Amino acid sequence: MYFQVLKMLFLKVMDLGIGYLIVLLITNSYGAAVFGAYTSLVTLISILVLLPRLGLDVAVVRVLGAIEGTWAEGSLLLIRKVFGFLLVSLSLAFLLICFFYQFLSGYFPIEVIGASASDVARLVVLSVLLTVAAAFYQGWQKPAAYIIYNSVLQKTLFLILLIFLVKGGFKLSLMNAYEGSFLVAVFLVLGAISRRVYVTREKKRIVNGYPSLTNLLKLAFPMMMASSFSMIMSWVDIVMLGWMKGAAEVGVYSVAQKIAALTGVSLIAINAIYAPKFAQLYAAGKLDEFQFVVKQSTKFIMLSSLPIVVVFAWMPQQIMGFFGGEFVEGGAVLLLILAGQFVNMMCGSVGYILQMTNNQRIYQRVMFSAAIINIALNYLLVPLYGMHGAAIATLSSLVFWNVTLLIIIYHKFGFITIYIPWFDTGRKKG
Repeated sequence: MYFQVLKMLFLKVMDLGIGYLIVLLITNSYGAAVFGAYTSLVTLISILVLLPRLGLDVAVVRVLGAIEGTWAEGSLLLIRKVFGFLLVSLSLAFLLICFFYQFLSGYFPIEVIGASASDVARLVVLSVLLTVAAAFYQGWQKPAAYIIYNSVLQKTLFLILLIFLVKGGFKLSLMNAYEGSFLVAVFLVLGAISRRVYVTREKKRIVNGYPSLTNLLKLAFPMMMASSFSMIMSWVDIVMLGWMKGAAEVGVYSVAQKIAALTGVSLIAINAIYAPKFAQLYAAGKLDEFQFVVKQSTKFIMLSSLPIVVVFAWMPQQIMGFFGGEFVEGGAVLLLILAGQFVNMMCGSVGYILQMTNNQRIYQRVMFSAAIINIALNYLLVPLYGMHGAAIATLSSLVFWNVTLLIIIYHKFGFITIYIPWFDTGRKKG
């Protein structure tokens, strides 16, 4: 398991590294305004894919993961059901996006890169297809293939096209390069799934346990709602900045966000190891061991992430300036976002703990409250303080939901998840 996590960690670091190269190339070649428009486009696409995708990516993973074996004839049936539904939902989404594009473009400053209604609609279709298709590999217990198909492949293709674009090798626009990377990635992942179906269809066939389309959608819908609240918090600052301040501030703020995201790389790998253990130990009633494993996971998160936080907090202006002179002013923004990430890191896997112990509804309510706080603070602070106000809103919502979940876990399980050496943070029983 540890080797698999290290491999996944390597792929996530590579994924982030490619992302940073894309940021560097766009910011240094086109400036903050174009990068801000690009970020606004990515944010808009992330919002628009929610409804036509309907949580099917998560539902596919859960359904396939619950079935014995890594392949079955039922997988082919599931593929047909899922992509048959997507044909309808994506056709409807395409038409609605084209119809409401003028309204949407008023809140997202994407005209700088020449994005049209059909461009945005096609990107939504391709993004949904890529995400759902990649989810089948996660369900088939192929995590490396999942990470590659879900993100690494598209970013690599985009980076290659960007390099040719900047060097003058292709007569393409930034939009053409971005859309082309998705088109090729979707073609490759669907081809890989088709090949898998062809090669393995004569293997042992298991058809029991696969839900009908109706039951699949019933399973998928609450998953979409559960993930929406946390995703809203990652969008609203970009949306408010783009709406109230323009693409340049979005560009600077987005770079600070991406730098701060480096502190969460180890969290992904550590959660991959410990989340199933949380569920296993809780179900078995081994609460003392459960507490030990929770503290151990927080300890690893702290030890692996703290050095990165310290380095970034020590020289924020210099790090931001690496992306260009106009980004230096985002040093304070980086510090504020890092403060929120530090609280997130210090509290540990509080969200996973509740979700793995049948307390997912409590988790959803807390995240809904945090999203409301985030929206309200962005609305109040962005007009006054710009990107610094957005960073304060992000910090406040991160602190709120982490501390709230920390208190809930203490009342439910009798211990605090924070790792403090030589100090017992459990509640004395007695």
